[in-house]
Amino acid sequence: MEIYFSYLKTRHPLIPSFYPNDEYNSMSVKICLIFFTFVLNIFANSLFFTDDTMYKNIENEGIFNFVYNLPLTIYSAIISFVIMSIIKILALSENEKNLKK
Repeated sequence: MEIYFSYLKTRHPLIPSFYPNDEYNSMSVKICLIFFTFVLNIFANSLFFTDDTMYKNIENEGIFNFVYNLPLTIYSAIISFVIMSIIKILALSENEKNLKK
């Protein structure tokens, strides 16, 4: 259980932002990263899910076409992941190498 809680304290998206620990990252920077992640995900989704893609759902009588929307979802997730990884490298002082020590 201790290993699991230690993992949660360091790797969960929300818990490390509010849980004080022995790191040098500012709490305000971590909270800003949470909001930035939220906004980035909405932005990346809005790039691919436009009026045309929503109109296709209407043409299909409201039936969600999973096969058509899957690539759009994957592209959105990849863009969000890449941008967020770059931002975390630039904004946070600790990286995975320091956490493993």
